[in-house]
Amino acid sequence: MAKTYNFYNDAKTIDSEYISDNMGNHETFFIEELRSVDSADIQAGLNLDIKGYTETELATLASTLGLTLSVYNDGSFVEYLNSLNNIISFSFPEQTGAATIDAAAKTVAIEVEALTDPSALVASFILSDGASADISDTAQVSGTTENDFSSPVVYTITSDGGVEEDWTVTVTVAA
Repeated sequence: MAKTYNFYNDAKTIDSEYISDNMGNHETFFIEELRSVDSADIQAGLNLDIKGYTETELATLASTLGLTLSVYNDGSFVEYLNSLNNIISFSFPEQTGAATIDAAAKTVAIEVEALTDPSALVASFILSDGASADISDTAQVSGTTENDFSSPVVYTITSDGGVEEDWTVTVTVAA
Protein backbone atom coordinates (compact mmCIF):
# COMPACT_ATOMS: atom_id res chain seq x y z
CA MET A 1 0.00 0.00 0.00
CA ALA A 2 1.57 3.30 -1.07
CA LYS A 3 0.55 6.87 -0.54
CA THR A 4 1.39 9.25 -3.33
CA TYR A 5 1.60 13.02 -2.81
CA ASN A 6 1.26 15.03 -6.02
CA PHE A 7 2.54 18.60 -6.16
CA TYR A 8 1.44 20.86 -9.02
CA ASN A 9 0.78 24.47 -9.86
CA ASP A 10 -2.27 25.93 -11.60
CA ALA A 11 -0.47 26.17 -14.95
CA LYS A 12 0.47 22.45 -14.69
CA THR A 13 4.06 23.35 -15.57
CA ILE A 14 5.29 21.17 -12.73
CA ASP A 15 3.96 17.82 -11.63
CA SER A 16 5.93 15.99 -8.98
CA GLU A 17 5.30 12.99 -6.81
CA TYR A 18 6.49 12.07 -3.35
CA ILE A 19 5.79 8.41 -2.62
CA SER A 20 5.76 6.73 0.79
CA ASP A 21 6.03 2.94 0.77
CA ASN A 22 4.38 2.62 4.23
CA MET A 23 6.82 -0.14 5.18
CA GLY A 24 8.23 -0.54 8.68
CA ASN A 25 11.23 1.67 7.98
CA HIS A 26 9.06 4.31 6.26
CA GLU A 27 11.66 4.71 3.53
CA THR A 28 10.47 7.27 1.04
CA PHE A 29 11.59 8.60 -2.27
CA PHE A 30 10.77 11.51 -4.51
CA ILE A 31 10.22 11.53 -8.26
CA GLU A 32 10.19 14.77 -10.22
CA GLU A 33 8.66 14.96 -13.67
CA LEU A 34 8.80 18.38 -15.27
CA ARG A 35 6.32 19.31 -17.95
CA SER A 36 8.00 22.60 -18.78
CA VAL A 37 11.74 23.14 -18.64
CA ASP A 38 11.34 26.89 -18.07
CA SER A 39 8.94 26.57 -15.12
CA ALA A 40 9.73 29.02 -12.34
CA ASP A 41 8.77 26.30 -9.86
CA ILE A 42 11.80 24.23 -10.87
CA GLN A 43 13.93 26.93 -9.27
CA ALA A 44 11.81 26.95 -6.11
CA GLY A 45 13.61 24.04 -4.47
CA LEU A 46 11.03 21.28 -4.80
CA ASN A 47 13.68 18.59 -5.30
CA LEU A 48 13.58 16.53 -2.10
CA ASP A 49 16.29 14.09 -1.06
CA ILE A 50 15.45 10.58 0.13
CA LYS A 51 14.01 11.15 3.60
CA GLY A 52 10.79 10.57 5.46
CA TYR A 53 8.52 13.63 5.51
CA THR A 54 5.31 14.06 7.48
CA GLU A 55 2.15 15.19 5.73
CA THR A 56 2.37 18.46 7.65
CA GLU A 57 5.91 19.05 6.34
CA LEU A 58 4.77 18.31 2.78
CA ALA A 59 1.74 20.62 3.09
CA THR A 60 3.94 23.39 4.51
CA LEU A 61 6.41 22.95 1.65
CA ALA A 62 3.60 23.11 -0.90
CA SER A 63 2.19 26.28 0.71
CA THR A 64 5.62 27.90 0.80
CA LEU A 65 6.18 27.17 -2.89
CA GLY A 66 2.62 28.09 -3.94
CA LEU A 67 1.81 24.56 -5.12
CA THR A 68 -1.25 22.39 -4.65
CA LEU A 69 -0.73 19.05 -2.87
CA SER A 70 -3.10 16.11 -3.37
CA VAL A 71 -2.95 12.70 -1.70
CA TYR A 72 -3.65 9.34 -3.33
CA ASN A 73 -3.77 5.95 -1.61
CA ASP A 74 -2.97 3.08 -3.99
CA GLY A 75 -3.97 5.31 -6.89
CA SER A 76 -7.29 6.48 -5.43
CA PHE A 77 -7.71 10.18 -4.63
CA VAL A 78 -7.99 10.83 -0.89
CA GLU A 79 -7.87 14.60 -0.34
CA TYR A 80 -6.14 17.89 -1.03
CA LEU A 81 -3.66 18.64 1.73
CA ASN A 82 -3.04 22.07 0.32
CA SER A 83 -5.37 23.71 -2.11
CA LEU A 84 -3.83 27.11 -1.61
CA ASN A 85 -6.45 27.69 1.06
CA ASN A 86 -4.39 27.36 4.21
CA ILE A 87 -4.02 29.40 7.35
CA ILE A 88 -0.33 30.34 7.33
CA SER A 89 -0.29 32.26 10.63
CA PHE A 90 -2.84 33.00 13.35
CA SER A 91 -2.53 35.19 16.44
CA PHE A 92 -4.21 37.27 19.13
CA PRO A 93 -2.66 40.16 21.08
CA GLU A 94 -3.52 38.16 24.23
CA GLN A 95 -1.77 34.93 23.23
CA THR A 96 0.80 33.30 25.52
CA GLY A 97 2.85 31.62 22.78
CA ALA A 98 2.86 30.78 19.11
CA ALA A 99 -0.21 29.12 17.62
CA THR A 100 0.08 25.46 16.67
CA ILE A 101 -1.02 25.20 13.04
CA ASP A 102 -1.55 21.70 11.63
CA ALA A 103 -2.04 22.01 7.85
CA ALA A 104 -2.78 18.29 7.44
CA ALA A 105 -5.50 18.23 10.11
CA LYS A 106 -6.69 21.77 9.25
CA THR A 107 -6.52 22.90 12.87
CA VAL A 108 -5.16 25.82 14.85
CA ALA A 109 -4.63 25.65 18.61
CA ILE A 110 -3.73 28.76 20.55
CA GLU A 111 -3.59 29.75 24.20
CA VAL A 112 -4.48 33.20 25.52
CA GLU A 113 -3.59 34.86 28.83
CA ALA A 114 -5.51 34.07 32.02
CA LEU A 115 -8.62 36.19 32.54
CA THR A 116 -8.98 36.84 28.79
CA ASP A 117 -12.60 36.82 27.67
CA PRO A 118 -12.65 34.33 24.76
CA SER A 119 -16.10 35.51 23.68
CA ALA A 120 -14.74 38.75 22.20
CA LEU A 121 -11.40 38.11 20.46
CA VAL A 122 -10.04 39.64 17.28
CA ALA A 123 -7.68 37.35 15.35
CA SER A 124 -4.89 38.42 13.04
CA PHE A 125 -4.16 35.85 10.38
CA ILE A 126 -2.35 35.29 7.10
CA LEU A 127 -3.88 32.98 4.50
CA SER A 128 -2.54 31.44 1.32
CA ASP A 129 -2.21 34.01 -1.47
CA GLY A 130 -5.60 34.93 -2.88
CA ALA A 131 -7.55 32.99 -0.24
CA SER A 132 -10.39 34.39 1.85
CA ALA A 133 -11.94 33.39 5.17
CA ASP A 134 -15.46 33.31 6.53
CA ILE A 135 -17.30 31.97 9.54
CA SER A 136 -20.89 30.92 8.87
CA ASP A 137 -20.94 33.02 5.67
CA THR A 138 -19.60 36.12 7.47
CA ALA A 139 -16.44 37.43 5.83
CA GLN A 140 -13.47 37.60 8.20
CA VAL A 141 -11.00 40.48 8.11
CA SER A 142 -7.64 39.94 9.80
CA GLY A 143 -7.18 42.23 12.79
CA THR A 144 -10.77 43.53 12.55
CA THR A 145 -13.50 40.90 12.87
CA GLU A 146 -14.45 39.97 16.44
CA ASN A 147 -15.59 36.40 17.20
CA ASP A 148 -16.64 34.23 20.12
CA PHE A 149 -13.92 31.61 20.71
CA SER A 150 -15.54 30.15 23.87
CA SER A 151 -15.81 26.91 21.88
CA PRO A 152 -13.97 25.80 18.72
CA VAL A 153 -14.64 28.04 15.71
CA VAL A 154 -14.75 26.78 12.14
CA TYR A 155 -13.21 29.04 9.50
CA THR A 156 -14.02 28.23 5.88
CA ILE A 157 -10.95 29.13 3.84
CA THR A 158 -11.62 29.55 0.12
CA SER A 159 -8.75 29.48 -2.37
CA ASP A 160 -8.48 31.93 -5.22
CA GLY A 161 -9.77 29.11 -7.43
CA GLY A 162 -12.87 28.54 -5.28
CA VAL A 163 -11.81 25.39 -3.39
CA GLU A 164 -13.14 25.49 0.19
CA GLU A 165 -11.69 23.79 3.25
CA ASP A 166 -12.82 24.05 6.86
CA TRP A 167 -10.27 24.84 9.55
CA THR A 168 -11.06 24.48 13.26
CA VAL A 169 -9.56 27.05 15.63
CA THR A 170 -9.45 26.11 19.32
CA VAL A 171 -8.62 28.72 21.95
CA THR A 172 -7.58 27.79 25.47
CA VAL A 173 -7.46 30.31 28.32
CA ALA A 174 -4.35 29.87 30.50
CA ALA A 175 -4.99 28.92 34.11
